[in-house]
Amino acid sequence: SKMYLYIDQYMEKIELLNYLCDLCREKRFITEQEAEGIVGRENLVSTEIVEGIAMPHGLIEGSSFLVFALLKEPIIWGRTSVKLVVMGCFQRGDERMKEELEYIFHLFLNLEDKNRLLSCKSAEEIERCMEANRLKKMLTEEMVRLDPPLLSTPEEVIEYCGNILVENKKAKAGYVKEMIDSYQRFGPYMVMAPGLALPHARPGGNVKEPCISFVKLKEPVCFHHPCNDPVWVVFALGGVSDDGHIELLQDLSSLLAGERMIEKLAALNTYEELEKLMEKEARR
Repeated sequence: SKMYLYIDQYMEKIELLNYLCDLCREKRFITEQEAEGIVGRENLVSTEIVEGIAMPHGLIEGSSFLVFALLKEPIIWGRTSVKLVVMGCFQRGDERMKEELEYIFHLFLNLEDKNRLLSCKSAEEIERCMEANRLKKMLTEEMVRLDPPLLSTPEEVIEYCGNILVENKKAKAGYVKEMIDSYQRFGPYMVMAPGLALPHARPGGNVKEPCISFVKLKEPVCFHHPCNDPVWVVFALGGVSDDGHIELLQDLSSLLAGERMIEKLAALNTYEELEKLMEKEARR
C-alpha cells in the first residue's frame, strides 16, 4: 500500500514526521506506540539515504505501507537537505516489501531518476513518475516482442505473450494455461480498450515475481469483444498477490493514459522507441 502527499507548508523534521504519523494513525495504519517508535528512531539516527531524500521507518504489526511526501521547500534532515520523505512502515518478514525497497533504492541511487523525482510538483506527478519507472524496470528488452510471428486466435496470442514470462523465469508454464483457461471461461474481459488486451489469471504459485510482457501483433486479432476489437497491443500480466496485480495495472496506467497511446504503441519498431516513449510519459 502506498500514499502520495504534497506538503506545501514548511515544517521542521520532527514536526513533519509527527504529522505523517498522525495521518497514518487516523487511517489506522499504525498504532500510537508504533508512531512513537518511528519518531524515536529518527531522534537516535537520522535517516537521509541520498542527497534530497530521507526514509524514516519502523516495524509494525499491520500490513506494510509507504508514504511518499513531496515537500514544496526542502528542509534540513541530518547532514543534508531533503525534498522527498519516504516513510516506510514494515511488517516483519514481508518479502514483497523487500523487493519493493530494492527497486526504490535502485531508483534513488540513479542520479537521473532521482532528479526526475525531486523535480516533481505534485503528489499526482510523483506517483506517475514512480509507476513509470517501475514499469521501465519490468519491461526490459527481453520482455518485449515487436516483430512476433503471425498469430491468428486469442489463445495463440495469450500463449505467445505468456511464454515470454516463462522463458524469462518470471512464471511457470502452468500460468500460461491459467490465462488461456480464463479467456475461454470468462470471455474477452481482458480487452480493456480499443486495440488493447491485458491477459492475466488469478495470482498464485505459478507466478514467481511481478512481471509484464509486451507484444505488438503483426496483424490484429479478434477477441470477440463487443466494442474493442480488433486487438493490436498486448500486455500479459503476472502478479503474486491481489494487491500486486492492482499495482501492475497502476504501473501500466502511467503509460496507457497518454494521448493516443495505443496508436503509438502499435507503431513502435524498436525497443529504443519504447524506452523513449516510457521516459516521455514519466516526465508528463
